[in-house]
Amino acid sequence: MSLLGSASYQRSPPLPAAVAASRHGGLAAALQKRLGSRAAVQHRPSSTSRAQLLPAAVAAGAQAAQQQQQQQPPRHSRLKDPAKLSASMQASVPVPDRGGAISLDKYMRLPPEQYNELDPAMIKALGGSSFLLKVPRMTLFNVWVEPEVVVSVRVADGSPGVIFEAGECTLRGSDLLNQLGLDRRFVLYFHTMLTWQPGSKAASMPGAAPSSSSALSNGSGMGAIHAKADVQVWTEGTGNTVVGALLQALLPIFMNLLAEDYKRWSTDAAYRARRAAAPRQAAPLP
Repeated sequence: MSLLGSASYQRSPPLPAAVAASRHGGLAAALQKRLGSRAAVQHRPSSTSRAQLLPAAVAAGAQAAQQQQQQQPPRHSRLKDPAKLSASMQASVPVPDRGGAISLDKYMRLPPEQYNELDPAMIKALGGSSFLLKVPRMTLFNVWVEPEVVVSVRVADGSPGVIFEAGECTLRGSDLLNQLGLDRRFVLYFHTMLTWQPGSKAASMPGAAPSSSSALSNGSGMGAIHAKADVQVWTEGTGNTVVGALLQALLPIFMNLLAEDYKRWSTDAAYRARRAAAPRQAAPLP
């Protein structure tokens, strides 16, 4: 019995050109899709790449949020036909600089979060570097008003100084003011730059007069605290009362509080220790 047989082979007739092109195109598309998916997998960011991209994404998001916030209309745009009142004032208070570890310069470089120590009845800490300043009550005939200003404190860039900025102000007053709705009819902007001048250290020669060029941050002598305030009030009615209160009452009172507090800080070791133990959240001055 033979296991060998015969077999015949026939070549299939060629496919029509259209069918061949269709099949070739489908195969090419499938191959391209497969390769594309592999390429996508191969180019998927690694953990290192994601770690590098994350800060950039966060920065881009913060920039977008800041741009959106800047595009928002100013708060005084809600007022009806407001009038703009502007005022500025400069004030200085002399302070005996005790020098050394208790110098005026070291005192002014204390964290701004400690400003509520000046007068807890007038300055209330709101957390971080924000405070509520209460302007003393003003009375005219049978009408009284007590402005309250939310102030944020930050360190000045470039030169030693402290900046106070306010964008929120509430008017608490008598029934007449409440009926007029004055609190809803004005918007306040407040900017104050606080600087200081250390006391001059006497020259080494006996009897020599102090020179301005010999002023040192840890010197002794008569120093000074300076302030420059700029206030803008947008109001539907009169805002002179608010502007006058902030410039004529709040600023001088605050300056005097600083001077008196420095005297206490420089002479009371227990008070300095308590201030030093307070939380430090602000960056040191340059």
